[in-house]
Amino acid sequence: MCIRDRSTWGVQHEGYLAYIQMNENGDLGAFVFCDAEYPRRLAFALIKKALEEYNATVRDNWKKFKSDENIPCPAARKLFLDYQDPKKVDALSAAQENVERTQVIMHDNIQKLLARNEDIDQLVQKSKDFSLQSKVFYKNSKKMNKCCTLF
Repeated sequence: MCIRDRSTWGVQHEGYLAYIQMNENGDLGAFVFCDAEYPRRLAFALIKKALEEYNATVRDNWKKFKSDENIPCPAARKLFLDYQDPKKVDALSAAQENVERTQVIMHDNIQKLLARNEDIDQLVQKSKDFSLQSKVFYKNSKKMNKCCTLF
């Protein structure tokens, strides 16, 4: 599957994604490989920031090379390392994880509450049974006491 939007592309292959973005001039691009779980929005934010850092550090010096070269850009490298964990760089991802954790806790609490409700229902039923038995006991004891009189 290929997703294209002007200067950005997304290609999916065997559960992995490659996101590609070109700079405004269309002469420099960057790409990110990630799994399908990684947020698309963050992948493109990373690429955009990496291109900005690269342009700020290297400027047009890359144009003088005629073959592949390893041009160091520590700031872009740091960005790629920082973006390994989306929660560290994105408040929305961190909030989403908090919501998911809270959802799990709430689900457990609801299950416990339902289990307690069953226990309460059983206690109410036992209480009704006990109340009925005590009424029967009271009636029987009253009948028995009719035959006996105290002087």
